[in-house]
Amino acid sequence: MSNVNINVALGNRPDNQPIFRDVTFKLRSDNGDVDSAKDLDAIRQGIHNLFTWATGSRILEPEFPGGLYKFRYEQINSITESNIRIEINNMFKKYEPRVRIEQLDIIGDPKLNQYTINIRYSIPTLTNRLFNYGAILQLGE
Repeated sequence: MSNVNINVALGNRPDNQPIFRDVTFKLRSDNGDVDSAKDLDAIRQGIHNLFTWATGSRILEPEFPGGLYKFRYEQINSITESNIRIEINNMFKKYEPRVRIEQLDIIGDPKLNQYTINIRYSIPTLTNRLFNYGAILQLGE
């Protein structure tokens, strides 16, 4: 089964109505319909999808998310780190424009053969708070 992610931005919202909503593919227990993530949960899910979905998972967007898998067999050095940074910024601009990256740390670890990625981000349309997301890019797999 292919994953589908639907992002809906709602304009002026009545109280308690979400600004953002994404399909979660979890079934609701009350009626069996597909559930949805709202606002912060929707954005967290969208970011998580960028780092966990394989390229080609989206039928209508076969390039999604596209970026990080191509670095699996690269050396751990400043050039690869810079290219990963560019790719992450491009992924967010294209697929998660709701988010503004405030800080992006990429730390290479030759002993573990991986990059640790830490992103500090904001969601200007929802809140002034800062959030964190972390991921590991394991090389050679």
